[in-house]
Amino acid sequence: MARVPVAFLSYVRLDDQHENGRLSEFCQRLSGEVRLQTGETFHIFQDRNDIRWGEQWQRSCPREWCKSGFGFALSGRGGQ
Repeated sequence: MARVPVAFLSYVRLDDQHENGRLSEFCQRLSGEVRLQTGETFHIFQDRNDIRWGEQWQRSCPREWCKSGFGFALSGRGGQ
């Protein structure tokens, strides 16, 4: 069963690659910190972890965005 996201992470994969996965690490650390502070699971939708092989991201991303409580965008040079 798929987890319902509490948050949605929007970023450019090139930025994550350039930063040696630091954006992905930020996502994991934020999720873990909220869980430590509240005792509640804090699932952040991230494409590389939550879109299955062969699934069309154009459909799944907007659907998951609507389910989430909030979203945050990380912007870097790769999005120029």
